[in-house]
Amino acid sequence: MSALAILENALWSGEYSSLADSHSHRAIREDSISISKGRDAILAKWVEVGDLAANVAIDLGGMVAVQGANNEWQLHRWVWREDGRILREVEVTNRQRDLVAPSVHPPIGELRAGLGQYAATAEPELPPQFPEEARGFVQTLHSAWNGRAFSSKIPGTIRNLIHDMPDATFYFEHAIVRDGATAVLFRMAAHHHSGRRVRLFGSHLVNKDGDAETVVDWSAYIAQQTEAHIQYGLE
Repeated sequence: MSALAILENALWSGEYSSLADSHSHRAIREDSISISKGRDAILAKWVEVGDLAANVAIDLGGMVAVQGANNEWQLHRWVWREDGRILREVEVTNRQRDLVAPSVHPPIGELRAGLGQYAATAEPELPPQFPEEARGFVQTLHSAWNGRAFSSKIPGTIRNLIHDMPDATFYFEHAIVRDGATAVLFRMAAHHHSGRRVRLFGSHLVNKDGDAETVVDWSAYIAQQTEAHIQYGLE
């Protein structure tokens, strides 16, 4: 069991003191609706969770897949380290909860200064050293965005998002291949029909038996659809 899996199980058991040795004091934690800066802010997020029961189901070293009680919800946590301590983590979960999105007008990457809108490329643009074994899912998802070439390989979660927001754009951030399992972390940016901008993390995992799991934060999606409109005029 990796250090991340041990830490994850400890934190779900309420052993919050484990954060003192696991995270850098300047660590950040991101999800689809917020960024927590600093170890104390990350600790506060854990305290908010309360006494929910969960445990690590799949351990890939730099990423863990967590199952809630009775498999009612899933959570994928990705981490990056500096000098052995966690410097950044991304949490993607489909656990239902009440969220309020901040009233902001975030850039979603669709425009470049002086150059206009990004064109869809024939091949996905991937970060350096992206694992070859993870490119199959990436190409499938990219084809759905670029050419609307849907196939049975497209997870229903992704199909629903593109149906709701046809201009959805996908950016592939990281991937891990280990022990026969493959995981891909991606971002999605789009416009909801209400005119609001939506940004979500997504995490796709295929285990060693070939079973796939795609996690998207639906609570954050709903919150961003219903966030208050920005008022630019004077009251």
